[in-house]
Amino acid sequence: MFGVHFGVAFHAPVLSHGAASVPGPRARGRQLVQLASGRRRGPVTQLIAPWHIGKQTSPFVSLEYVEANAGLEAVAGPQCRSGTATLVAVLGGRVLFEHANGIRGEINAGGCAWMPASQVAWRGESGMEQPLRVFQLGISPAGKQQTAPAVSDEVGQHYPEEAGSVRVILGRFGRTQSPLRSVLAGMNLFHVSLKDNEVWRYFAPDAHNVIWLAVERGGLELTEGERVYWEQMGVFDESAGLIEMQADGDTSFLLGSARKDPR
Repeated sequence: MFGVHFGVAFHAPVLSHGAASVPGPRARGRQLVQLASGRRRGPVTQLIAPWHIGKQTSPFVSLEYVEANAGLEAVAGPQCRSGTATLVAVLGGRVLFEHANGIRGEINAGGCAWMPASQVAWRGESGMEQPLRVFQLGISPAGKQQTAPAVSDEVGQHYPEEAGSVRVILGRFGRTQSPLRSVLAGMNLFHVSLKDNEVWRYFAPDAHNVIWLAVERGGLELTEGERVYWEQMGVFDESAGLIEMQADGDTSFLLGSARKDPR
């Protein structure tokens, strides 16, 4: 099992297979090694940059969170570096996109799409009652994926499967698998929503030595007392072990994990 969710006491011990254990020593967890606040410019907050945290989070090389109030003008998507893939997850409003080959479409709230960064442009629109809320993630595919031709039929709207409070955008959480299966394999990307004081725990696959999270709403308290709040992100160490967190208020965040890019 690659992930597990509980709503029990914050420091309840956990077994590796995801079941709550009997009282005893608490399992060792991964430690937070970097905490950073995003840099806001207008409606765009940059959380990962290739020249900054992107060196520690590769193959996740960039991350922006876009938010615009309902009724405002459309917001153009940030530009990604050539050679990266772009994954757009729409939390509110809608995104219109246009591929270089002429394909056009839209992604509504709750949907996501993978796009070759150099071939697709998008702009977001807020509804009359719903603000625009979008995550844009730049990914540098490794190995064969890096040189593979663009898969244009992956450009379009997909709705991630849900496993309780977890929306599985990439990869797998427990038995729930992302609809994006033919591209960006070997990575997990989840959008998690927790109620106040709710506890969530994550076991990454053994090969995943890059793990980060970015808070979009509310805040999180980690096992050693660290806190990650709105428009902040944390990067964890490369050791094995679980990640355990508790929501401080109603909270939602993005979590990514993968094998570190050796380049």
